[in-house]
Amino acid sequence: MKKDEILTLLGAYTGCLFLVVPWGLILYSVFAGISLADTLYVYSSRFGAVLFAVFVPVSFLALARSMRPWVGLFWIVSSFVYAFILLTLALCMVNWHWGKTGLVISIFLGPGVVPMSFVAALFSSDWGGLLFASVLLALVLVTRFGGIAMATSLENK
Repeated sequence: MKKDEILTLLGAYTGCLFLVVPWGLILYSVFAGISLADTLYVYSSRFGAVLFAVFVPVSFLALARSMRPWVGLFWIVSSFVYAFILLTLALCMVNWHWGKTGLVISIFLGPGVVPMSFVAALFSSDWGGLLFASVLLALVLVTRFGGIAMATSLENK
């Protein structure tokens, strides 16, 4: 095997590990009655608040042209953290409003956990949860695409 093939396989195995293990823990916690998803949401949202407090001052470094790719990389990494917070919030919202049946439908049969959390919040009149999930979704999209734009801004010149 060539070095590139080995690195590709290693990356694929690592990606599967990072996808399967958290989903396995979350599904086990939901169906076993343990509130691991709630605990993950609490700690990840605290980490997200600290990250956002660092995010704002670091963003001002983008005013220096040479720092834009590094700020873009920071934005991209932080968007993945915000996406994880959104995922755990969506799992908790669907579990709180519709229970295990809603989780099974949203994970295995439906369009996904995040859209079903919006629907669950709408039908349950959870306007605060809907607003917070909408802000998180907007934050994920803005930081991801803004980070990509900043990271590639020097390549276009």
